[in-house]
Amino acid sequence: MRLLNRTATAYIIASILVLLVSIPIFYFVLHHLFAKQADSTLQSRKEFVVSKLGEINNELEIKNWTRFEDDIEVSRLPSDTAPLPDSIYDRIMGKDDYFRELVTQATIYGNPHRLVIRSSMLENHELIETIVISQALLLAVLLICLLLINRRISRQVWQPFYDTLAKLKNYSINQQTHLQLSHTSIEEFSELNEVVDKMTRKIQADFISLKQFTENASHEIQTPLAIIQSKLEVMIQDEELSREQMQNLQIIYETTGRLSKLNQALLLLTKIENNQFVHIERLNLKELIEAKLPLFEDFITAKNLTVKSALTDRWVQMNAPLARVMLTNLISNAIKHNTHGGTLEIILTETYLTVSNSGTAPTQPAEAFFDRFNKANPNSDSLGLGLAIVKEICDYAQFKIHYDYQGNIHTLRVQF
Repeated sequence: MRLLNRTATAYIIASILVLLVSIPIFYFVLHHLFAKQADSTLQSRKEFVVSKLGEINNELEIKNWTRFEDDIEVSRLPSDTAPLPDSIYDRIMGKDDYFRELVTQATIYGNPHRLVIRSSMLENHELIETIVISQALLLAVLLICLLLINRRISRQVWQPFYDTLAKLKNYSINQQTHLQLSHTSIEEFSELNEVVDKMTRKIQADFISLKQFTENASHEIQTPLAIIQSKLEVMIQDEELSREQMQNLQIIYETTGRLSKLNQALLLLTKIENNQFVHIERLNLKELIEAKLPLFEDFITAKNLTVKSALTDRWVQMNAPLARVMLTNLISNAIKHNTHGGTLEIILTETYLTVSNSGTAPTQPAEAFFDRFNKANPNSDSLGLGLAIVKEICDYAQFKIHYDYQGNIHTLRVQF
């Protein structure tokens, strides 16, 4: 969840809780105030009624007096009735009959009587409901307005952070320019931008230094390796060498050759990362594949592979050496990891290129196949850089590559 959404959600929840708590409290406070006012009115009315009833001499006069007083009830009590304390309470007699009642005892012409005085609360109740509803709507509108204002202000306040985040997402350590961060007057974000700028500059400087070292070291190593290999070839041809010496020289020669291939592969990766393959031309991948397949004929025959191909003309804008390296690595990988008597299938369409080969189930996740120095078989003489180079070339050419395994078939798909 985004930061602004999380803040807004917390604000909405807090606002709803405030409304749910404050509205009932506000209702009961208003009800208490109106009830208190009604009680005061009932007490004043009681004093007036008691003074009037004190002038009455019999029950007939009571009935005649209360006939026109709808809010007063008088009923005689037994003579031995204990004095009743005053009590006031709410009474609902119907949907539209809501009263506040005062019940007390009065002595009329020498006899105890029960006196009930009512005060209608219907208008007060409706007034309370109107006030509470209006207040609730007002609070809701106020909270919504505050939420929108707060969200707008927060978006403006956090905009420098989102700008920095967007630039970090698009930042590549291979780019030649430094990360350009926007100026902000907010101290915290200004400090963040300063730290990010220093960090990216240091990382970029270290990366460039490392790339230069790798490239220079690879160049410097390649010449001594070529000299060693040439000298070893001369020594191997010496007929006076013993069998043991010959075997040792052969091991050294193979190891040196492997080291030379590793050096060349790392040098190629460094050149790709340094954007040194700038010459782009229009290439027909079908023609390149058809030119590559005969070069693998001996390897295909040695493994007795069945080759299937379905190629259509597909023109791409790409560096020619990199295109040839990509196709060579894909085909050689499919042959090297194929089973004896298996199948090799190459399909080229307008949207993708797939190279498939039969083989045993993989022992590692799909994403690991493109890691450097990763080998499906640890005992293999492979460098573990073939698919890593293919991945770098695809990224450089803005292609997508995907690995899949189904039904004993390994498939590498390059999406254009």
